[in-house]
Amino acid sequence: MRRRITTFFILLAITSTSLSEAKAEVKTFPCTGGTYSVEMPAAVLTKSNGCTGGLTLDPSVKSIGVDAFRYSEITSISIPNSVTSIGDSAFSSSSLSSVVIPNSVVTLGYSVFADTQIESVIISSALSKIEAGTFAGAKKLTNVKIPVGIILIEDAAFWRTALTSIVIPPTVKKIGQVAFTGTKLTQVDIPDSTQFYSNTFSENSELKSIIYCGIVLAAGGSGLPTTPTCPPDRKAKLDAAVKAAADKAAADKAAADKAVTEAATRAAQDAKKLTITCTKGKVKKKVTGEIPKCPKGYKNLQDVYLTFQAFSNCKLYKKDSYLGGVTLEDSGKTLTFSGVGKYTSVANAANFSDFDCALAVLKVPAYVKTQIDITRALDGMQKATWGKISAFWTYHPDNGVNISFNSK
Repeated sequence: MRRRITTFFILLAITSTSLSEAKAEVKTFPCTGGTYSVEMPAAVLTKSNGCTGGLTLDPSVKSIGVDAFRYSEITSISIPNSVTSIGDSAFSSSSLSSVVIPNSVVTLGYSVFADTQIESVIISSALSKIEAGTFAGAKKLTNVKIPVGIILIEDAAFWRTALTSIVIPPTVKKIGQVAFTGTKLTQVDIPDSTQFYSNTFSENSELKSIIYCGIVLAAGGSGLPTTPTCPPDRKAKLDAAVKAAADKAAADKAAADKAVTEAATRAAQDAKKLTITCTKGKVKKKVTGEIPKCPKGYKNLQDVYLTFQAFSNCKLYKKDSYLGGVTLEDSGKTLTFSGVGKYTSVANAANFSDFDCALAVLKVPAYVKTQIDITRALDGMQKATWGKISAFWTYHPDNGVNISFNSK
């Protein structure tokens, strides 16, 4: 029985190995001097087997793997649009002298073209960063175009190349340490929004001009070969942008503080209550509430006035702002609105809804409402009387409507 179990597991292991090998089929493709291997079904080019000279990759290849052509003697390569990634050190220390990285490539590993003979390169516009050491030690590389869309240029990306000029696109947010150390750059103009380190351009004896208005990040090692200069027009724009940002921050803070203050004021106003005096013979009792009412048998002597009723029922006692507020005077006989509709943004000022509520309680006739609506500044003081109520008002575009209601 034990022998049968052992035999079963041996067969299972052999079968699993066979299936794994079947799943990871390796295809070979011819090249000058040998072949190159592609692992299927992932279509990853894993290694060169003696390839030399020019090479055109098969369109079935989807990825060039780590170290695939490292130390190889290929001098040029045509990469098909089927390729989406190139692994670490894929061409490092090879004889490669030129390459076009198609826009299908979205991932580029570390040191891909380090220590090559590369002289010219076209970089994929689909990349978002140039990885660390990508072209490090490529001593014949004199010119490269960094596409718009690149956000990061990592450490040592162009370390000790023969670059004589470089254009940094405005999309680049950061350039890593020693990224351009030991090149042949003579001048560089860096967008002010781009950050870089004090050693990013170190050991560049021919670099005489760095145009930059931003702040250089501190780093170890030798520093910049020359102090960056900031053109007056760029400095003016930068100062204006800094001021605009500071002004916006101050305005945002002021708006936030105002909102907090207004919220606190509204909360205090919402919590505010009205206190009335209730009388029963010689007995007096104070009652406080939102719309306070006297206990049975007690009377509020002000309640006979519609002006008081409007003040209480419409909760106008909460509208006590000195701008656009409401007051009740003469023992409840006089109700006054100041600046109706002019200060609605003030938390404790009366708004149109408050005014409409008061008009309803005061039983203001329609013709009087119309008269109030059409009053002009040049009309001066206006007056209307109905029932036991008299109203006096003026209007000015700077102050809104100022109106007093008097009860008899």
